[in-house]
Amino acid sequence: MIKLKNKTAVTMFVVTFMLLIAYSCRIIGNNGYYGTQVGLLRSFIFIALFSVWGTSLYNRIIQTRIRCYTSAIALLIIFWFIIKTMKYYFISAELYPGIVRYFWYMYYLAMLFIPMLAVLVAMSIGKTEDSRLPKKAALLYITTLLLFLMVITNDLHEFVFTFPADAAVRTDNDYSYGMGYYIVTAWMFFCSLTMLFVMSQKRRIAGSKKLIFIPCMPIIVLLMYLIFYYSGVSWLRVILGDVTAVICLMYAATLELCIQCGFIQANTHYMELFCASTVGAQITDKDYHVLLSSVVAKNVDRETRAKTKNESVMLEGGVRLSGAPIKKGHVVWTEDMSPLLKVLEELQEAKENLEDSNKILKEEQALKKREAHIMEQDRLYNII
Repeated sequence: MIKLKNKTAVTMFVVTFMLLIAYSCRIIGNNGYYGTQVGLLRSFIFIALFSVWGTSLYNRIIQTRIRCYTSAIALLIIFWFIIKTMKYYFISAELYPGIVRYFWYMYYLAMLFIPMLAVLVAMSIGKTEDSRLPKKAALLYITTLLLFLMVITNDLHEFVFTFPADAAVRTDNDYSYGMGYYIVTAWMFFCSLTMLFVMSQKRRIAGSKKLIFIPCMPIIVLLMYLIFYYSGVSWLRVILGDVTAVICLMYAATLELCIQCGFIQANTHYMELFCASTVGAQITDKDYHVLLSSVVAKNVDRETRAKTKNESVMLEGGVRLSGAPIKKGHVVWTEDMSPLLKVLEELQEAKENLEDSNKILKEEQALKKREAHIMEQDRLYNII
């Protein structure tokens, strides 16, 4: 447990340090110093952080449905940062205004589907593997998809973003919001509020209202941030002007808090459980070098462990060493066969005793048969 806490503390320190570097890059770039270089470094930091986080989600989360939803959220976050980086640093708005504009529209793929998937995660908490979400959950998919199609086809109807009629090129530098934009924004807020409502109903899993409130805090902070941001609060735009980073970090914090509070089942403590197990087992790599061992595992040399690939190996004291292949390695374990061997030895002795008794009985039977034969001969002789 101490090792786990130390590992968690180191992880938090590294993540905080990387986020501070990313924030420093934003400040440096906004002040006109090395804008492209620090911008690319900042994007790389976020993409790397969310890539590692997404991989850890896939490896940690046990429930299949939630693992799929959370992995999709991580992929959408990475996709959002990639297209944003390409829009600002790799594609020229003057040479390719259409491509840049559609990159801008593609933001809404992540902005719409991340809150929707977060609702599905909240609905799946506490469900069994074979359970199904209610059919009304399909409305979330359909509505989100239709809204995204409305955004991506904005050039045809300009219902989401409108551009000046005399504009030679449509860009995100000169536009205004249409009715569709407010519908899309309302849907994102609706999904966030729905997630909060569904999470609040998980009191049976949480055990207390205070505990269920902890994962909801980042979403509440995010909603307040968006309200103040779009209200035009100048100081907030200066300090926390990157909406993409704030939204992604808040949703990531929500999911991570759900894992840490136990709402989403994860294998975070499997290593400690294995080490404390009373089963004498070891996990090795493909070359049978020990990677993880329980406290009661018997220490044997690598050559002996390698022999378990074909058959079990008997050790001293009646201990049998067995092995089996697993992903990227092997598992070997010991079994105390001494009680069974003792029983087998007793059975062998009983068998030998029975064989001796059977042999004596056969000899006695043969002797009695011979005596009976001789007595019959004597009787016949006497009669004659």
